[in-house]
Amino acid sequence: MSANPEVPLPARPFYALPEESDAPDTVEWNTHQDRRTSVWALGFKGQGIVVGGQDTGYDWTHPALKSHYRGWNGLTANHNYNWHDSIHSGGGSCAPTRRSPVTTTVMAPTPWARWSATTAGRIRLAWRPRPSGIGCRNMNVGAGTPTTYSECFQWFIAPTNLAGLNPDPTRQPHVINNSWGCPPDEGCTSPDVLKTVVENTRAAGIVVVVSAGNDGSSCSTVQDPPAIYDAAFFGGRHRRFQ
Repeated sequence: MSANPEVPLPARPFYALPEESDAPDTVEWNTHQDRRTSVWALGFKGQGIVVGGQDTGYDWTHPALKSHYRGWNGLTANHNYNWHDSIHSGGGSCAPTRRSPVTTTVMAPTPWARWSATTAGRIRLAWRPRPSGIGCRNMNVGAGTPTTYSECFQWFIAPTNLAGLNPDPTRQPHVINNSWGCPPDEGCTSPDVLKTVVENTRAAGIVVVVSAGNDGSSCSTVQDPPAIYDAAFFGGRHRRFQ
């Protein structure tokens, strides 16, 4: 048995919306470093790939996301098998157990997201590929628990309808993005608290991508679940500049 503490999401600074004159005139240099354009030129743009995300909420109607949401067919929305809410009490102004994707005050579209959407042709990070997306809310107004995180992982393995019935593993995503961590100083004192559910998710054929944390440049500075598990593929998170 593991404890089930609340894990608050660290506050991020607010950045003012850049003026249109500040928008880049050319493709940012870093977008060329992984040679994604060479892959796109071969015809690989994420067709048929489903990406899942669990976080504080999602605005599926955002211009940069709507056409990629699997529950949208261009005319109507169907959230069955495409959205799950693991928050069953509280929920803030969004209320719990929502049957459609919610956007909390923490995950409301940021100025950067709005700006990126208007300059998509120049940024070209997430806009050119063509995967579809589904989502799960795992935090209650910015605070999650191992139970809410695990519920989302379980749902991704076998998505259900909005009533939580008729699980269907054939509708699981190919990859899951997890931009959150569970550090000991926020209550997750057991390093293995999410190990089993992450391993089960990977065993189901889903690639689990999680935040590394970027807490240091030396060895053993990636130390928080779920980034520490062999079954997870960890990447960068917002860097902490001193």
